[in-house]
Amino acid sequence: MAWFDRKAKLVNKSLALTGQPERTTDRTRKSIELAVLAACEFASPVVDSRHLLCGLMREGNGVAFHILDRLGLKREQLEQIVAVAIHTRDASLPRLDDDLTAALHECWNLATSLHHNYIGTEHLLLGIVGAQTRALEVLRQLGVEGNVVDSEIRQLLGAPT
Repeated sequence: MAWFDRKAKLVNKSLALTGQPERTTDRTRKSIELAVLAACEFASPVVDSRHLLCGLMREGNGVAFHILDRLGLKREQLEQIVAVAIHTRDASLPRLDDDLTAALHECWNLATSLHHNYIGTEHLLLGIVGAQTRALEVLRQLGVEGNVVDSEIRQLLGAPT
């Protein structure tokens, strides 16, 4: 199987973990694809929530990107920390990590709690925060607290905090 086909299967499997892949936005799909690419570029044996955070920043235009940008997160800083955090280097296509799985499972729960019938990049970011992932640890390392991210997203969406 060609590398591109294997990568596409990994992206599709990730989308399926949201519980409602047909309800993901184009930006959400692009963010997940960019997360898989980030894991491959960093030669990581797994795709985890840190790569998803990189994917959200690389997408560059979704609600999650704008929230993170407003909170001062810089793509270069983020990617430097994530690349250094990967101790095992593996040239093969990575597998999905439980950390990412937890964040993706959390997305649909959070979307429905907000009465949304779609999964946008904001739900991916809420999943990262809500599931207490490795990406949340990276955000904290960069001076961004999960409760602030949650509050910013809910305020932007007009949802109760």
